[in-house]
Amino acid sequence: MAVEQVTTKNTTKIKIRIAFILFCGALLILGAFWSSEAYLARRNIESYAVINTRNDIELFANAIKIYIQDKDKLPFIPPGDKEFIIKAKSLYPVLFKSKMVSMEMPDPPPHWKAAENIVDRWNNELNVIAREKVIPEAGDSVKYYLLTIWSNGPNQVNDNGEKDDIVGTYLIEYWVDLPAIKTKIKK
Repeated sequence: MAVEQVTTKNTTKIKIRIAFILFCGALLILGAFWSSEAYLARRNIESYAVINTRNDIELFANAIKIYIQDKDKLPFIPPGDKEFIIKAKSLYPVLFKSKMVSMEMPDPPPHWKAAENIVDRWNNELNVIAREKVIPEAGDSVKYYLLTIWSNGPNQVNDNGEKDDIVGTYLIEYWVDLPAIKTKIKK
């Protein structure tokens, strides 16, 4: 019986040593990967995608502003709710395929043209929520919409503007057509 106890203790020590060696080996492999060119290149590509998605969101918001200035109308129809979702795919043809009257719309980026949609650098459609913003000092002649535009981000999961989502918020001003005031002219 004494021989069995010694063998069990030795077996346990050997298992612990093997586990320790495997753990150290795994740490060395992970360390080599994190410092490798492949990992660093992947991180640079992801950073590039994040930066360019921020620029794309800004371009999208500016395209909406240019459209409003040029056409004197919104590129979307507010449903009357205080907050509503706008599909970016429905805005792509309105913004980038319609004739402009007096202003020039910038060309959409190649990945938007290829997708025929307003997408981020991971090829996911941008999310848009519009909220009517009431500014009493502006009166009835101007309506404001607060647009929140976001990308699902590197994890490609819509976290509703949280976590790694890339978000931009813009105030859009829209001048409402007022009915013409009729005056009587005395003869």
